[in-house]
Amino acid sequence: MHHFIIGGDESCFMASANGDCRVIGSRNKKKHEKNIADTRASITAYQTGAVGGSQGPTVMLMKGTRKRTGYSNRFLVKHGCCKGSTVIMTDSAFMTTAAWEEMTPCLMIGYRSMPYIVDNPDWWFIEITDGFGPHHNSLSAMEMRANGKCISLKKEGDSNHVNQAYDKFVAKGDKKSACDSLNFLS
Repeated sequence: MHHFIIGGDESCFMASANGDCRVIGSRNKKKHEKNIADTRASITAYQTGAVGGSQGPTVMLMKGTRKRTGYSNRFLVKHGCCKGSTVIMTDSAFMTTAAWEEMTPCLMIGYRSMPYIVDNPDWWFIEITDGFGPHHNSLSAMEMRANGKCISLKKEGDSNHVNQAYDKFVAKGDKKSACDSLNFLS
């Protein structure tokens, strides 16, 4: 059953255009703001995973109107992302209702390609998201999920990471790998 419960969450990454490695966020800091004058570029990654530990599709939200040549779904899969991963262009590189609607068909393909779900095409599965507005205010996205036999649930606000399947299981490995990689830069 754990393979039929999927969670997802956004992470925003900022990079300095001059190549310097700097910590721009800290858990000790209450509020984080982007300094527009320092040429930082942003990208948001929506990552998914099942409670059973399998990785799901990843969606990269990038600022702009056109995808850079070569940034295709095939490119993402070739470089380690799961089937259903895609790049979505937005005005701000942040999640919007339009981006959520555009990524939903890709997520459904990716979810249906995940271990155990792929072997049971007639079974329904559960997707748990946080209470962020775009995840729940689009009727067309909810209809696409229902047509894909996906029950989309919203976790309770102000609850801890235990209620988010991605954060509880898959993200731990992703975050550990990212921390280990930062040691090489030091």
